[in-house]
Amino acid sequence: MKVLMLGPFCIHTTRQVNWALEKGCEVTLISDQNPYTIEKSNFWYINQPSVRGARLYRMILPKKQANRLIDLLFRVQYRIWWKTVRPDVVHVNWVGGEAYYMACACAKPFLLTVWGSDVNMHFFQNADPEQRYRAGFTLGHADKVVIDAMDMAEKCSLLAGKYVPTELVPLGVDTELFRPGYELAARTWRRVLAIPDAAKVVVSIRALEKRYGHDSILEAFAKALPHLGGEAVLIFRRYNPKLEDEYEIHLRHQAERLGILSKVRWMDSVPYRTLPEVYSLADLVVNFPDYDAFPVTFIEAAACCRPVLSCRLSSYINTFADECFRMVPPQSTETLAKAIIEELKHSLNEALPVLAKARAIVESNYNELISATKIMDLYTDLSKAGKP
Repeated sequence: MKVLMLGPFCIHTTRQVNWALEKGCEVTLISDQNPYTIEKSNFWYINQPSVRGARLYRMILPKKQANRLIDLLFRVQYRIWWKTVRPDVVHVNWVGGEAYYMACACAKPFLLTVWGSDVNMHFFQNADPEQRYRAGFTLGHADKVVIDAMDMAEKCSLLAGKYVPTELVPLGVDTELFRPGYELAARTWRRVLAIPDAAKVVVSIRALEKRYGHDSILEAFAKALPHLGGEAVLIFRRYNPKLEDEYEIHLRHQAERLGILSKVRWMDSVPYRTLPEVYSLADLVVNFPDYDAFPVTFIEAAACCRPVLSCRLSSYINTFADECFRMVPPQSTETLAKAIIEELKHSLNEALPVLAKARAIVESNYNELISATKIMDLYTDLSKAGKP
């Protein structure tokens, strides 16, 4: 089966490419970076396009005309790729420009995976009407939309202005890689990050973006710290310093203003296979976004048997996370601080029965082999439906 896949360079896109290749598919990927440093059989990479002369067009043409011309050239390019590859299925990750241009190209069969933020962002008062229209158009063109939280189904249909067929497929994790243990690695990380042996470790593991509420976590941690005898450290993990520098600077200034800069650690991006070591270091994983789908962070933490403290968002309700993790109201740093204090005063041994239950649920329902099989089944169903 030929698959034309599009999506931003990240572990999520790479894993789905891997799944398809492991199932014997021929995969052509259009992205901003090649996930492989060596050649792979049955895999071809196309660098995410830019329009030659775009700067010149914007200099010599009125803004609207230049944008329309550039938009048209993008549409033509994506249609050429679709026609050249002649895939059995087009699979696009993230409702963005690539998905929109493939929808404009009338590419079929069209499988679209939404990641949460790409849909949620269009429901805010300051949402860009043009981008909202494009997202709705793209969703309306899809033959099937893969979601990872049930509340996404209604939101996709609302944006499209019509019913959108969806399939709930959590991304899943490798439960042999993400597991309890890694104690030696945790001790090594403590030395690397200069964390005292007696200090409790709070990890805020989401990308350094404002929507993930790291500033609220920082404020709540500062309020909790005196009640913990000062024996705690908060870790932020970098993903892409080029994109995150400005927010990191903001967080550093905030930590300095709160007088807790010495209690904050900044961890560089680590390879995916090293990520379980980061979880093993955590006495508590804190999640406090403004909006979300169902984050893979929950699945990874549960697989590693780590306690999680999170705000309760609509996409989390009636999930294993709502049952097994500590949930607090969103946007309340006071409540979050009190919960941090209470959670860190408990030992991990006390939480083991609930954490073991969470891991069992992940093994049964969120193993990436299950997710991969569901995606491959969708490929087969869509490719058959698309044939005359």
